[in-house]
Amino acid sequence: INEKNYLVFGLETDLLSVGKRIGENNYFSFNATLRTNINFRYDKAPLEVLINGNAPYAGQTKNLSFGANSSIYMEYGLGYARSLFDKKLNVGGKVKLLSGVANVSTKKSDLTFYTDPSAYELSISSDMDVNIAGDLDSLDNDPSKYILGPNRGLAFDLGATYTYSDKLEFSASILDIGYIKWKDEVTNFRSKNPGAVFTFSGVEIDDFYNDTADFSEAFGELGDTLLDRLDIEETNESYSNALPTQLYLGANYHFNKTLNAGFVFYSQFYKGNILPGVGVSLNKKFGKILGLYGSYSYFNRTATNIGLGFSANLGPVQLYAVSDNVLSVFNYDNAQNTNIRFAINLRFGHVDESSKEDKKSKRKFKHENNDGNGSF
Repeated sequence: INEKNYLVFGLETDLLSVGKRIGENNYFSFNATLRTNINFRYDKAPLEVLINGNAPYAGQTKNLSFGANSSIYMEYGLGYARSLFDKKLNVGGKVKLLSGVANVSTKKSDLTFYTDPSAYELSISSDMDVNIAGDLDSLDNDPSKYILGPNRGLAFDLGATYTYSDKLEFSASILDIGYIKWKDEVTNFRSKNPGAVFTFSGVEIDDFYNDTADFSEAFGELGDTLLDRLDIEETNESYSNALPTQLYLGANYHFNKTLNAGFVFYSQFYKGNILPGVGVSLNKKFGKILGLYGSYSYFNRTATNIGLGFSANLGPVQLYAVSDNVLSVFNYDNAQNTNIRFAINLRFGHVDESSKEDKKSKRKFKHENNDGNGSF
């Protein structure tokens, strides 16, 4: 564990995703997706205090800061892409209407304490500005409430690909430029007097836990007492929260029609911090049915991320599964990353472009070599 650490979790469930090509150069798409983004920053110090207690840090000042920007929301996206310059350049964008389900975010979350070396009393100061919105229990009881609920927002995606030659192409995209305004089931926690210090000598456990109170009630009462001692006020004011924006830069080199290599640079922007990663991949097709994928990547301070994946075209049904870190399955207790994607795609009216070109070539050959008797 470093002095500063990040926990990042993402889950996307496509409830509906459709696309349609209009003419040769225009493509429209629509998606309805339930998304979960969890981004949490935590320092090493709180874990040390939780495990070791405060006695080993007598005479020291510890900063117990943390940060969060975590949301669950529905996304309704309308996309448009267009091919330009004889299909060498493809540009596209998507406008997305967002309906928020739940959110936890911090603007400030600084908590410092000093342990007296003789009496072990804590001198604590806080500068807090934490927002919570939404109600997950309501989502379980009435999911329709959040199909287009009161917490609404807007976001954009932009992307492009450029074919430099028959073998080399480049790509770039920036995703989730936008925000959600939260105004339903909102609770704000803010320090009334930031930086003020108070001394905490402990509590009498009998005041909180006895025969008439269970553990959860006692813990809640203890938390309320600490909030009161820290001089933190509770309000119910709406707020806006930006999505964690993502950036992708990539290149793809085709050795032949069945083998290609890729490179990608990824970064997520989180409260003024940049969380980067890089990866290389190798993709091999076996006929028109099976494709295999392997990758190596560096991200989240680890350089042992080996990825594997496959795709299978079974008529109108396409299956694929891919992971960026298969070693985490066998070494899960030391893994810092795990990632898996699995999907079933249903393709309607799909036309194999290579088959179309083969048919055109055959017709042209027959026309140029026909001797008038129907043979060639």
